[in-house]
Amino acid sequence: MNRKTLRRQKSLAGKKSRSKKQPDPILQQVLQSAFNSHQAGRLEEAEAGYRKVLSVAPRHADANHFLGLIAHQFEHFSAAAELIAIAIKEKPGVAAYHYNLGLALQRLELWEEAGAAFTQALNIEPKHGEALSNLGQALHKLEKLDDAISRFHQALAIKPDDVIALNNLGLCLQDKRKLDDAAAAFRKAIAIDPDFHEAHNNLGNVLEEQGDMEEAHASFRRAIKVKPDFVEAYRHLVTSQKNTQHNQEMKEMEALLERSDLGDLEKMQLNFGLAKAYEDLKSYEKSFTYVLQGNRLKRQSFKYATSQDAAIFNRLKSTFDRSFFEARKGWGAQDETPLFIIGMPRSGTSLVEQILASHPLVVGAGELMDLSTVCHRYDDSKKVFPETIVDLGAKDFSSMGDDYLQRLRAHSSSARYITDKLPGNFLLVGMIKTILPNARIIHCRRDPLDTCLSIFKNYFLGEHPYAYDMAELGAYHKLYQDLMAHWHGVLPGAVVDIDYEKLVGEPESQIRRLLDVCGLPFDDACLSFYKTERAVRTVSVVQVRQPMYKDSLQAWKRYEKQLQPLITAMK
Repeated sequence: MNRKTLRRQKSLAGKKSRSKKQPDPILQQVLQSAFNSHQAGRLEEAEAGYRKVLSVAPRHADANHFLGLIAHQFEHFSAAAELIAIAIKEKPGVAAYHYNLGLALQRLELWEEAGAAFTQALNIEPKHGEALSNLGQALHKLEKLDDAISRFHQALAIKPDDVIALNNLGLCLQDKRKLDDAAAAFRKAIAIDPDFHEAHNNLGNVLEEQGDMEEAHASFRRAIKVKPDFVEAYRHLVTSQKNTQHNQEMKEMEALLERSDLGDLEKMQLNFGLAKAYEDLKSYEKSFTYVLQGNRLKRQSFKYATSQDAAIFNRLKSTFDRSFFEARKGWGAQDETPLFIIGMPRSGTSLVEQILASHPLVVGAGELMDLSTVCHRYDDSKKVFPETIVDLGAKDFSSMGDDYLQRLRAHSSSARYITDKLPGNFLLVGMIKTILPNARIIHCRRDPLDTCLSIFKNYFLGEHPYAYDMAELGAYHKLYQDLMAHWHGVLPGAVVDIDYEKLVGEPESQIRRLLDVCGLPFDDACLSFYKTERAVRTVSVVQVRQPMYKDSLQAWKRYEKQLQPLITAMK
């Protein structure tokens, strides 16, 4: 649970009205009666009372506010925000109004607006711990991690045993790659509330990243013991272990799928988990049945059209043409520290980073959002990237490069090279070579059908809207191939291709080539990459801790019959 429930006022007594008129005693009596019904859980009765007040005084602050709380309880979040906004306009000095508006805006995922509402609540009531904690969550969503961490600490200074704030602090520290501190926050939350299932699950995720699989699995199982229908913990458990039989977890997951009270997105997680478990058992047809169902449930939860991505790709190609780079030769920060690893998800990027991070001169920083943040720094309501960078001067591009380098150096102040393994940075090759012209870019390629199959059968936490329909996935892969061909054309030699199949088939020669193109001397540790102890936060977290294997080559042939929509889309 990431959000506190709505904080309700215990009594209407003593509230001061901004109006110089004395409140109507009959109206106050109706309002108090409705409020009493509200507190007792008789929501329809309470709603009728509040509406009766509003029929006489449509701008009545308390009536609008409490009606907004009822709307929130029924998950009508837009209506809740509108009603509470009316209350704020009438009585702007009530912290609870702003706080509850923030909660409604959170549920609408309007994080900027939610943060502003919590900030206003704090301006009125600086020691409002729940507002501090929720402001921290909004800042986390806006990727302002340092500010978020500060707010969580402030909330915990007011209420040290606030397990929600501790849990959210742990999530923020995890994103900051401060894994020991994140684990400590989750453990503290668990010590206060041993039945806090989400903290057990989150601790398991951190332990998994750190490579402590035995303890990670124990944490997932504790989460399930506390909450037997906690589908996320089931998914983490079965996808992070090798399932060698139709085990108890699989049976429990199958039973959960039969429950009528389970939501579609919960069923989606169960389907992805069971798909992986049955693939472990080599029950490929049954596995793909779960794959299809999981993707169907995920895909119906959002709107998307391939044309949206096609338009973005076309804008990138038209902006970053040969003349763009010719006019900007010598621009940008001249540092060589970054090693960018790009490609489609599931194309071998995690393996390549693990190999490079095993070298003593390299630190692997994982999947970073910093490049995208820097590239979008000039976006506003009228213009967005890439149009925003066309008219910038040399100093602007150097400043952007320096900004990125400063963010990257947070992961190591001394390493010769630091990797940034966000696959989707293939969209930003043009910017990389403009703001960081000396940075090396490694492009991981893999058999297109194997790549797309691996994407389709895995559940992703990030934004990959193209991934849940085979026709859309095939179309997106073609857009990616076309864009990579464009980068090779306008920036010859700037991007080095590494083929997954060659890397797996000829590991030593390909690893030597990889190190050579990165300007690194050969080191035997890169051949034993699976022994390197470092945090890994990708779907490949288990695989990169194993020696090189060939089981995934031509894996698509196991599912050739089921993959026909994908094969057709990629022709």
